[in-house]
Amino acid sequence: MPVKGNNYFSVLGQGIKEIFKTKEVIVLIFHRIFLGTFIGLFAWCYQAYLLDRGVELFFVGICFVVLAILKLSGYKFLSILVSKLKNQHIKLSLNLTTVFTGIMFVLLSFPFPVGFCIFFMILVEFFGNTQRIYYIRGINRAVSSNRATAFSAINGIGGIILAIFYFIVAVSSIDIYALFSITGFLIIGFSVACIRLLKSEYL
Repeated sequence: MPVKGNNYFSVLGQGIKEIFKTKEVIVLIFHRIFLGTFIGLFAWCYQAYLLDRGVELFFVGICFVVLAILKLSGYKFLSILVSKLKNQHIKLSLNLTTVFTGIMFVLLSFPFPVGFCIFFMILVEFFGNTQRIYYIRGINRAVSSNRATAFSAINGIGGIILAIFYFIVAVSSIDIYALFSITGFLIIGFSVACIRLLKSEYL
């Protein structure tokens, strides 16, 4: 029998209240959900992109392994780097890495040699997925209790948005080069707008 005031829905409600109590936390959450959706889109599309560029399936598999390793190593490296930065530099580093990721998406939409495009993809994986560092750091600073519940609620919202967005992309049959270009400009514009609303103490 659940303890009164401590059942699933009450804890979930407390977590949601904790998440949405300040503007900065809301902005940080939507920044992470938005960017996470597009980075996930990249992971979904890059193999088809390489095949369209004439890369052999065997080498596409090698790229998959390399990008997976870089995703993990980049997260580890930047998590150490961010932990050593002063608070006033955290916001700048978030802005630079996010805008840089958007620029790499845009460059992938141009007919550069395949070697350059693979390099751009490596940079997307290295910097794009590390945005989670700033997100976790910010939420841990802003949410004083029920953090696990708060993260679960955020992941649930993100999953719904991701599913809807991927469905729209799938049924629209948009050209993959146009998709990368649009994605890049959206990342740059949306992220700059969000980061301008964030205060350094929330990162």
